Amino acid sequence: MNGGAGEQQTSMLLNKTLKYIVLLLEKYKITDWFLGYGTLLGIVRNNSCIKNDDDVDIIINRMNKNDLYQLAKENNFKITIKKRVYFLRFEKPDYAPIDFYLAKVKDDMFIDTWENTRWTDVYPLVKKKWKGITLQLPHQYIKKIKNRYGSTWRTPKKSKGVPRTMKKPSTI
Repeated sequence: MNGGAGEQQTSMLLNKTLKYIVLLLEKYKITDWFLGYGTLLGIVRNNSCIKNDDDVDIIINRMNKNDLYQLAKENNFKITIKKRVYFLRFEKPDYAPIDFYLAKVKDDMFIDTWENTRWTDVYPLVKKKWKGITLQLPHQYIKKIKNRYGSTWRTPKKSKGVPRTMKKPSTI
């Protein structure tokens, strides 16, 4: 495996992985997903995944779980299941890990029970052309990034993660 939990990856490898998984999601007609957490931050702030991040983060409707298993099996991904299938990690040689946060969708909200985060006002998803593919971002993604990472989100930090002052559960 190229990387594991917490292992830093290059922007180039993360971007390659993001492009690969988005094309697979499209091929398998899985459409109810969007970029989340550090991947969303990097794409919006740098138009690239963040150097030294450890994975690609995707928030996805948990109703797509069986389609994700099929995608993984047919494309030789190793799957790690966490916390009663609220989180799936896909791993494959020559790619960075991909974290799928399986969210319960209620009205216009994705409830990520792994991170204990409520993504509100998600629709309509924002389509962003990037490196020849189309990424999906949640509606009002700048507001969501500010809510998650604070008003200084445009300035790269030396440490990974959200500020220690953030209370959980969070709504973004």
